[in-house]
Amino acid sequence: MKILSFINSLLLMCVFFTVAISAQTTFTNSTSITINDNAPATPYPSTISVAGLSGTIAASPGSVKVQLKNFSHPYPGEVAMVLVGPTGKAFLIQDSAGDKPMNNVTYTLSDDGATPLPFTGAWTAGTYKPTAFFNDTVFPAPGPGTNYDAPAPAGSATFSSVFVGTNPNGDWKLYIVDLDAQDAGSISGGWSLTITTAGSTGGGTIARANVDFNGDGKTDWAVTRGTTSPFTEKSSQNSLNNDSVAKSYRERLKMRKQNINSAAVPTQMYWYTNINGTGSTNVIQFGTSESDFVIPKDFDGDGKDDIAIWRPATANFASAFYILQSSNNTVRIDQFGMTGDDPTVTGDYDGDKKADPATFRCPETGGQCYFFYRGSLNNPSRRITYVPFGFGNPNDYYANPGDFDGDGKDDFCLQRDGGDGAGQFVLLKSLNMSVEYIIWGRVTDTIVPGDFDGDGKSDFMVTRNIGGSLSWSLLTRTGGGTGASPIFWGIPDDFQVPGDYDGDGRTDIAIWRPNPDPNQNYYYVRRSGNTTLQSFEWGLSGDIPVQNWNVH
Repeated sequence: MKILSFINSLLLMCVFFTVAISAQTTFTNSTSITINDNAPATPYPSTISVAGLSGTIAASPGSVKVQLKNFSHPYPGEVAMVLVGPTGKAFLIQDSAGDKPMNNVTYTLSDDGATPLPFTGAWTAGTYKPTAFFNDTVFPAPGPGTNYDAPAPAGSATFSSVFVGTNPNGDWKLYIVDLDAQDAGSISGGWSLTITTAGSTGGGTIARANVDFNGDGKTDWAVTRGTTSPFTEKSSQNSLNNDSVAKSYRERLKMRKQNINSAAVPTQMYWYTNINGTGSTNVIQFGTSESDFVIPKDFDGDGKDDIAIWRPATANFASAFYILQSSNNTVRIDQFGMTGDDPTVTGDYDGDKKADPATFRCPETGGQCYFFYRGSLNNPSRRITYVPFGFGNPNDYYANPGDFDGDGKDDFCLQRDGGDGAGQFVLLKSLNMSVEYIIWGRVTDTIVPGDFDGDGKSDFMVTRNIGGSLSWSLLTRTGGGTGASPIFWGIPDDFQVPGDYDGDGRTDIAIWRPNPDPNQNYYYVRRSGNTTLQSFEWGLSGDIPVQNWNVH
């Protein structure tokens, strides 16, 4: 792990590294596009990778603009273009552009009402059905025979009506097809994409990516370590965190219960962070390794996850959240919960874009189970809300945190035995307080929270050991997923570390693999955008990757 090169002294306060952006940002791909005769263009698609934007696409005309540079074609009416965003949203941006020849014309397609078109026939809404070109590689979305809406003024839709509220980070793809024979063309200057985001300057949006310390929409690299020699790279003996073999909350809780009553002197916990894509690194002393649970959420609403822990009650102190707020570098202490609670259900239960302290509790001897949370919206008296849900002991239910109905509020969800060892998720939705029952996986499967398809709703992902490999089985809220064909990624000794590492708005399948060699501890990410491998070396054997914090 590359630590010694940047650590000169112990940092007691947290320093966050931010990406300087404006509300409106332009990205460019200057590679020439060849418009082939009666065929898809080359390259197909042409891609612009967007990164470093916080917030979501603004709900205003002109929030997404495409500029075509040096467009040439004898009959531009033959050329159709579809823009597909990082979350899979698709939009027709040119069709039926008329038969007037274009020679090195540069123009912008926008719905802002002020951008002139090359001529008034550039858009035609709802008429574009190039059925012959729909297959596995040509115009992959939304599907054969589907009417695309075109932007105003000619069409009924706008760019913002399609892309508003989505994460702008990730690959934007421009699909171009010539639909008739005898003519070809080019866009010799490539194209650019201008995006306007809401909340891009710290407007209080919670980062969708798990463990995002700078609010850029990408999961950062981070591990924790209990040690007395934080600036020395050694083998696994360097770590004093005796539950570092636990790969999920349910395993870690069993080990932590043994530590709570221990008379041993607590070992300091150190957080080692590397901001994804920037190389900015930091080390922070915060918490103790024997009993504290890491809770990296955005408690102060600045769009950045905070370094935070929950500490069960000891002989001298009550259970409490300890939060190092990124907005002002101050420590906040919230007394909350009881020893034996599950604090990894912490989330935004009232929809104000701030994480609320929360726990899930089942009595050790069995009985009524409860979710508890302290909302930050319109709650000056700091009341605690409790929701009875489930009946049994801590081994009967495991929480599955997330927003499954997409209303911006976390829901109450549990995994239990659905009969014959099948896993059954019981979901109490915050949208209408209705209950839903979902059979998925085995009750012994490990639960991996996340939004794996980028639709703004949490999905059901479980992993298990099959033949010495780690299998991932996904059921999305739209009913899609892996079905009976799980994705194999990693081995049972790996840690599941879900997060959006490529910034496309979708949770990636990822693992962290410890190794006795201090230079061989790697994250392995299966990028959701194109299923390619991303690897990153960070940490030491004996560490715990922070992204694993709410894996159950």
